[in-house]
Amino acid sequence: MLAWFSRLPMTARLPLTAALMIFVVAVATTQLAIRRMAEPIESGLVRLGQVYLDGLSAALVPALIDGDPQRVHEALQRSLAIHVGVLDRRLALITADGRQFRVDRPGIVAVPLPEAVATQQSGHEIDATDRSIWIWRPLAPSSAIAAAASGSIPADRATTLRPAATVVANLDASDSLGRLPTLRWSLLGIDLLLSGLCAWIGYLIVRRQQQPLALLADHLGAAGGKLPIAIADDRIPPNDPAVAALIRAYNRMAHDAGRRDEMLNRMADQEREAVLGRMAATLAHEVRNPLAGVLTGIRTLRKFGDAAEVREEALGFMERGVAAMQQVVDATLATHRGPSTSTGFGPDDLNDIQRLIQPKAAERAVLVTIDSQLHGPVQIAGAELRHVLLNLLLNAVAASGPGDAVTLRATLEASQLRIDVIDHGRGIEPERAAILEGRASSEGSRGLGVSVVVRLMARLHGRIRVDARSGQGTHIILTMPISTDEAFTP
Repeated sequence: MLAWFSRLPMTARLPLTAALMIFVVAVATTQLAIRRMAEPIESGLVRLGQVYLDGLSAALVPALIDGDPQRVHEALQRSLAIHVGVLDRRLALITADGRQFRVDRPGIVAVPLPEAVATQQSGHEIDATDRSIWIWRPLAPSSAIAAAASGSIPADRATTLRPAATVVANLDASDSLGRLPTLRWSLLGIDLLLSGLCAWIGYLIVRRQQQPLALLADHLGAAGGKLPIAIADDRIPPNDPAVAALIRAYNRMAHDAGRRDEMLNRMADQEREAVLGRMAATLAHEVRNPLAGVLTGIRTLRKFGDAAEVREEALGFMERGVAAMQQVVDATLATHRGPSTSTGFGPDDLNDIQRLIQPKAAERAVLVTIDSQLHGPVQIAGAELRHVLLNLLLNAVAASGPGDAVTLRATLEASQLRIDVIDHGRGIEPERAAILEGRASSEGSRGLGVSVVVRLMARLHGRIRVDARSGQGTHIILTMPISTDEAFTP
């Protein structure tokens, strides 16, 4: 029940809670009033019984003083035979020595006397089964004195009576007790009807008071996680200043959010245009020189194409220019395309890198050596790492002279892969070393190779350390964590 209630929206839970409280309080107070109303009826029956016992005691005292059982029985019979207002059903007198005088109205089923009568103390008991009241009390000396005052017995004999008997009467109370259940059910029905009506009215009132919150919730929900939707002015209640101020504050928030989103979109467009402009300028700068070399080679071929030596030199110049432009294109793709779907890096990747770098190394008479401890694939994004190593080896070969050696060493260390790229060339510039190690920004750096390496190493969560000495070569150390994901498939 509580779980079902908690799933309701707040705009429904609060009115229902208020209605339920109104209903419970109204029913409880009415039932309490009904119970309190029954108490006077019961006390009235008890007083009526005491009055009846007064008359019965006056009739029994003379016979009890004389000690005549026949007269006691006749007095009980006369009292039972005469009735006007109260219908007596059973009468009895119980003496201290255990004798019992009892008469029952004809047609009444005989029932035993209440057990409390034997205590010889005043009391009463309501029998809801036959709708009657039992009432009893002991005959005290005051009863004899009252009888003497009325002339029923001589005054000199009034002091001879002791509390030696208990008088008992069973009176018909069906008229009062019979109407009580009907009255209770009637009041209960009226109570439930009025309580339900009050609860419904309370629900409607609270629901109406919640309409501004429901209106705000509807507009926030209609936004669907996007910008909030302003509430129309004609839906703002004019007679409730507090609610009107709340809705206007919400509308200001919605308008401000719209303006802020528009401003962010403009800033994003400007930033995108700036990035595209910088990338285009970099590409134009990197492509312009090789393209100029290609054009120069074409012009040379047109003029001196018949000479074999000139033709070979021009074709080689053009080939190097096209290769330079190819590097620019590869670097751009590696920088701006999405993450690789490659799932490992191993000996085959190192062999591919050596084959790709071999033509450039042979052209410059540089020996490229790969020393690897990898006996199988490791859990590292292979495409990104291949691009990094290819860029570093191309730079190392370009910085080396004829006869120099370039070494790539791959080593497994605990949960990471270490790769050393060593050359004996002229050494890397301090500015580029700072960019590679992350001590300086790559923005504005000449060429795309360095920025490509930095971005790809960031994807690999790796680190770069550079040990460069002018004229004595460069030693670049790469360390990358190896993934421990069980779902990784090399």
